[in-house]
Amino acid sequence: MEKGIIDRRVKILEAEGITFKTNVNVGVNYDVKDLKAFDSIVLCGGATERRGLPTPGADADGVVQAMDFLTQQTKVVLGKEVKDQVLATDKNVIVIGGGDTGSDCVGTSTVMAQNR
Repeated sequence: MEKGIIDRRVKILEAEGITFKTNVNVGVNYDVKDLKAFDSIVLCGGATERRGLPTPGADADGVVQAMDFLTQQTKVVLGKEVKDQVLATDKNVIVIGGGDTGSDCVGTSTVMAQNR
């Protein structure tokens, strides 16, 4: 999903009174006692380390882990400098895996192909 859409939705939800706390490690940089001030709490723990693909060839040239690919693209969208950017433009792409991460890789690759 485009970051602009997410940003717009977050602003709408904030206007409705929802508080977002990001980049928080509860118990480390946010006191657990402070959670009592909220009526509801949603903990959304994202993966911070990628899992390797346990198969021969997983480290071959051209094989890119989803987390690396998506993190890189987020930096590009935010206007940050990216060295050795992986592009799906003019390439045949196969995504091994599924779920939201796999779908995000398919979507990102498709957008790259359309923007050539």
